[in-house]
Amino acid sequence: MAWDRIFKRLMLEHEYGERQSKKKQWYTLIKIFLLPFFPRESYFLDSKKSKILFFLSYTERKNVKEGFLSVRNLVEADLIQTNFGFSSFCFTKGVKLLFYYVPKWFPHTDINGLNLSERLRMLEILIVLYRLNDFVKTIDLNYNILVTYYDSLERESYMVEYFRHLGLKTASLQHGQFVGWRDNTFIDSGIEFNTFKSDYLLCWNQYTYDEALKAGIEKEKLIITGMWTYLNKKRELCKKNRNGIFGIVISHPSWHEENVKMVEAANMLSEQFNLSYYIKLHPFYKEDSFNSNINNHFKSNVEKSISVLDYANMVDFTIVGSSSLFTELIYIGHDVYRFSSGKPNDKYNAVKIGKFFSTPEELVSVYLKNQNDNFSDQLFDYLCTIEDPTLEYKKFLNNFEK
Repeated sequence: MAWDRIFKRLMLEHEYGERQSKKKQWYTLIKIFLLPFFPRESYFLDSKKSKILFFLSYTERKNVKEGFLSVRNLVEADLIQTNFGFSSFCFTKGVKLLFYYVPKWFPHTDINGLNLSERLRMLEILIVLYRLNDFVKTIDLNYNILVTYYDSLERESYMVEYFRHLGLKTASLQHGQFVGWRDNTFIDSGIEFNTFKSDYLLCWNQYTYDEALKAGIEKEKLIITGMWTYLNKKRELCKKNRNGIFGIVISHPSWHEENVKMVEAANMLSEQFNLSYYIKLHPFYKEDSFNSNINNHFKSNVEKSISVLDYANMVDFTIVGSSSLFTELIYIGHDVYRFSSGKPNDKYNAVKIGKFFSTPEELVSVYLKNQNDNFSDQLFDYLCTIEDPTLEYKKFLNNFEK
């Protein structure tokens, strides 16, 4: 097994200075003593006697799980699903893990200058992978391909390497807008491409394809299949409102400075043209996160669970930054003003099509100049590319059914 590839994400966290707090370090140590006896996850194989196997370990967000399963359900495919929650007490195996394997593994974690916290984290992952390996050994891996949600994650990474060891094909989905290296920080290092190890990456769009090529991934591994958000759906365009209300899509908290700038821009625009605005928060933000930034033209936050189409139908246009929702809004033909900071963490800085601004003050002039301009076709070709993703995903998967 290529353990350097399995732990590539952890190694990059170390390289770019991502550190655990002392509190988390103690928490990891406690888990090392408990996990051998009280596994926190179990695995279940839903078999349809297929030649295609799907594997999912990330279940924190409901929409991710539903989207992944929608890809799986396009064909007759088997699924290994991870169920989280402590299962039954395991004494014999727990003793063997804690008192034989953990001491055996620990010296081998002293690599590349890893500190104690990172070595403990590696031990925790190895305990989890040991359990996964036990389960996989009970399965007849008579498959043509393994499809994972995101092959950067440790469990998915292990499964990909396991299949590679058996000479079987692997594919990874794209769950957000992937971009190449931007800066020497973990989040801007092109982590998705840096840790990609499958035989195929099922890309959302031409932009991902271009970024992957720049990151050194062979073009033979890149298949443009479209956004799986819109599987089994006929492309439906949003309403073209003139209701004097616009929206702001808030990105992940890693782009907090960008998010604040977008609210500032919204304040200037709303005051000058007497417009109102909603905020669509990233799930990781609290409802009151921007209470100190808004003005009296702010209406409310929209429901976090609202669909992109329902949200777009509420507003005339949207201010968006580095959020992956930018591409989803383009897919439904929504009018978008993109904040482009020009900084390394600007996810779409290579996209020079459409309406974009780099300072809050600039939005007013861009709005006046481009109110009646429509860049939707050009943006769609580059950032969505595929109008019928259902057809493209099926076409790819059908190659491995027999």
